[in-house]
Amino acid sequence: MICEPTVKRIFIVLCLLLACQVHAGSATNSSFSLIAELLYWELREGSDENWSQNITQKGVEQSATLHEAPFSSSPGFRVGFAYDAPSDAWNSALYYTYFRTNAKDSASGNVYSAYLGNFFACNPDGKDYGPFYDSAKVDWDFSFHSVDLEFGRNFVIDRILTVRPFVGLKAAVIKQDIDSHWFGPKEEVGGIIVPITAFSTAREKIKNDFWGIGPVLGLDTTWPLLDSLSIIGNFSGALMWGHWTFDDHYVNDGGTSIRIDTQDHTSAATMARGLLGLEWAKEFSRTSLSVHLVYEAQVWFDQVQYYNYNMGRLSNLMSLQGSSLGFRLNY
Repeated sequence: MICEPTVKRIFIVLCLLLACQVHAGSATNSSFSLIAELLYWELREGSDENWSQNITQKGVEQSATLHEAPFSSSPGFRVGFAYDAPSDAWNSALYYTYFRTNAKDSASGNVYSAYLGNFFACNPDGKDYGPFYDSAKVDWDFSFHSVDLEFGRNFVIDRILTVRPFVGLKAAVIKQDIDSHWFGPKEEVGGIIVPITAFSTAREKIKNDFWGIGPVLGLDTTWPLLDSLSIIGNFSGALMWGHWTFDDHYVNDGGTSIRIDTQDHTSAATMARGLLGLEWAKEFSRTSLSVHLVYEAQVWFDQVQYYNYNMGRLSNLMSLQGSSLGFRLNY
């Protein structure tokens, strides 16, 4: 619900800001660039290593094994356009980035849930523990949208270094849906494990959705190696006004429905981004083309904040990292 409309509104507003800058800075020798990048990233989360546990029967040598939901590397894209002013003036760029990935995992044995809804199943007063299960599986979906507006200026420090400090605005929408299924409920009575007959399957769905907007500050660097080949590097950081919404709903086929009432959360959201790689550039009569291959990493602090049975409200970071193959056509 928050994803598509929010991204569209933000993109329209930033396009208007860019158009104003282009109109104000129009001059001879200015040009435009089209930008397209193919991303191949991997997601890491500070909570996906503990969606469930295998716990042995209570005793002297009790042990627990945590189960991870590993995210697979997946493709994404970044598109945008830039206004390239003369060397002594400010330039600008507008980008949209999209990435989506998924994690799946399953477990069997005495499987305990790490989520809060399961804790209150067959345990409404919270004095004991919820059920555990013969088996379980999880499907974790992640989608990422960001819009970046940058205003920068190139400075040639030496023949071996060009820098472009920039300021701008970053907006992001991040949606996470955790869908877990649980089969064969059991409980321990007097040290003996017995099946629960009130229901046979359960499902718990958790949402951790975020949107934020705020200023970004960064630095692009270019280190020429040969006539057409350069090393490029970038570092930037953003401080956003962020808003999180949550939902946690447990149901089973015995008629039990438990909804964890978690209030929305608003606070500062910070992120850092860096990249390093190679760029090839070629001048033609009326156009120029550059191609880059880089390694990029983004760290979003305190991004995962849903409630967990083991640790209460989480405050875990997420990171996006991987390769990017980009093209920039200037005309």
